[in-house]
Amino acid sequence: MSGLRLTCDRANGLIRAAVWSGKMLLDLYVNRIENPDLSGAVVRGKVVRVLPGGKGGWIECGLKEKIYCESAVTLSAGSLCTLRIQSTLGQGKAWPGLLLDSAPADGLGVLTPPPLPWQTALANIDPQTPLTLHFKAREDYEAFEPAAHRSAQVEKEAVHPELDEILDALTLPTVPLSGGASLVIEPTQALVAIDVNAGEKGNPTEVNFLALREAARQIRLRNLSGLIVIDALKMKNRADKAKALNVLTRATASDPAGVQVYEMTKLGLIELTRTRRGPPLGAFIKEEGL
Repeated sequence: MSGLRLTCDRANGLIRAAVWSGKMLLDLYVNRIENPDLSGAVVRGKVVRVLPGGKGGWIECGLKEKIYCESAVTLSAGSLCTLRIQSTLGQGKAWPGLLLDSAPADGLGVLTPPPLPWQTALANIDPQTPLTLHFKAREDYEAFEPAAHRSAQVEKEAVHPELDEILDALTLPTVPLSGGASLVIEPTQALVAIDVNAGEKGNPTEVNFLALREAARQIRLRNLSGLIVIDALKMKNRADKAKALNVLTRATASDPAGVQVYEMTKLGLIELTRTRRGPPLGAFIKEEGL
């Protein structure tokens, strides 16, 4: 990627950061301004329960849920540890965390708040990629630290006026594709189901290639995670099935969350998994009533 643009504003209770290549939205990060999601925060807690052998345990940090971590060293109940929250998904379930080797700190709770959306976006872009940052809020601009291949400025006008319309589309289940084809995206508690519809006409293989590329983009922009199942159009040629898997693998290769694509079943289902990294976009939009 080259000549990217990172825009950030604060609107409707959210901090919104978007990565653009020209007018194409490549990536999107959001969080609440008040009571932000804690994915990525560094916290301090006390081990309250351990697995047999002590290679994993649950840590109480005074937060909504306990944190579960696996460890290369033996954990013991009552000990203090510092960790980074990896995800806050799952009501009533422990949040996954990563133990850190940082020095002990006093007290329990949040030591370092989660990164702002634009900071997460910046961390996921190759440092050698030329990038300009456009901030609407001066407080975000003043928090930016200049670096090589990076420049930033504060804008008086909206930094990404197209984003509101794009956000509206990202909350809809149906994604239209060229030629009358479409995707239908339906998150459930167990998995995310994505159905490929061919429309009135269309070569199944060509439609699948188009749909799988767009599915990879939608998954990333909507921050969908866990088990994802794509119901592709049926293809009889084994070589075409292999090409379809390759198309999806290549389309998801740059996703910073990490995506694993599995084989296509006899019924044309493609299974993939994406690492959980905070709530999906739809959760924030629904909360704010946008």
